[in-house]
Amino acid sequence: MTPSSAWREILVANGLTACMGRREPALGRIAAALIYGGVYLKDVIGLWAPPVFPPLAAILLLGLGALCAIAVLLLREPERATRTEGAGILLVSVFAYVISSSLTLIPNTSSYYIAPLLAYLLINTAPRTFFTLIVIHLIVSLGIQMAEYLTDSYLFAVQSRDGLVIDEVLTGGELGIMRAKGLFPGPLNAVAFAAWLAFLYRGRSLFAGLMLLSAFLASGRLGIVVATILLLLRLVNSNADANSRGRFLGVAVIVALLGAFIAHADATWLAFFSYAFDQDSSQNLARIHFWLSSIKHFLNYDWLYMLFGDFGFILGEQGGTESDFLRILLDNGVVGFLIYIAGLVLVLRAAMLQRSMEAFITLILIVGMMNIFPFIQSLNSTLLFWMFVFIRARVLTEYGRRGVVARRSSLARGRQYAEHVPTAPRSQLRDT
Repeated sequence: MTPSSAWREILVANGLTACMGRREPALGRIAAALIYGGVYLKDVIGLWAPPVFPPLAAILLLGLGALCAIAVLLLREPERATRTEGAGILLVSVFAYVISSSLTLIPNTSSYYIAPLLAYLLINTAPRTFFTLIVIHLIVSLGIQMAEYLTDSYLFAVQSRDGLVIDEVLTGGELGIMRAKGLFPGPLNAVAFAAWLAFLYRGRSLFAGLMLLSAFLASGRLGIVVATILLLLRLVNSNADANSRGRFLGVAVIVALLGAFIAHADATWLAFFSYAFDQDSSQNLARIHFWLSSIKHFLNYDWLYMLFGDFGFILGEQGGTESDFLRILLDNGVVGFLIYIAGLVLVLRAAMLQRSMEAFITLILIVGMMNIFPFIQSLNSTLLFWMFVFIRARVLTEYGRRGVVARRSSLARGRQYAEHVPTAPRSQLRDT
């Protein structure tokens, strides 16, 4: 697979018709590039600008990208405009955002509300361009992760809003573990990004292997476990793939690279990895504390905040929730929570329609990761969550159309058969 065929491979991987059609409109490609830059390159832009500039640049790029994409949707031909997967979820999300901001008087700039709109625009204007950029981004980021891991130094460090520099010393913690991050602000962002590509490219062992490599370089323990599950599942099913030999060779290369990096790891890294499975470790106890504290804060909300959330409260109160579901409840309320549940239900329906074991396991892994760490909290991951949901929505649309066509063909064959079946004369029927 090449980056230019990234979108086609996603369609094939999800059991969809890989009909590429005409070239994407130039304005759509510009929109995809602007949105990509606003989401994934703002931290790189910050290397040559003051701390206040990256957020402003991201807002400018995302705003221009969204306007270009909206223009494409308004100007495109009718038959292409009908491909509007997830329109219902998008409308509910926009309506909830407007009502929430009006009633709470809080401009909710949560990525949980921004991502559905951006994903909808991308999936319906220039998905080919966007995923080409995304695959290139993964390749470049993995190369930087390898260099960071081997040199024990970040290529660049990101400064948070409160002035804290997120460097290799801070992310390494007390044990001083090197957690490579590549082009992302932190190591967990790199793992989440690789995870979504592994989920999007269903059945592709190569992307599961790349996720495993990224997770090891970032010392992302949950990512290593999830990637291993996906890799083993896909290796077991690789015998059914026509191109299984190529996939097996690709995975073998990645496993060899992992072996080299594991040989480079020391006892400290192995101890750090084992802490994730120790229920009494300080990290796991702190995670449970965050969960219980977040639930307590939500139960203390009044009815308005329970419905629509109190955006920014939990960030200022305790810094986070260690769970996407709890963060959505606190920032976006029950209404926002139900929007994400609707997205997950849509994914479940697509898995049931395709009767795919990997699709079911993938959904379980996504829900598990969202529950025990902020998997889709940042926009660079939330955007891919909704791209994933809208692609699975296309499964429902396309398979539904296939079913209609199949039923019509069956009825047509039945009528044709009835027309050609010889019938006995009425006199013979009376005699009998």
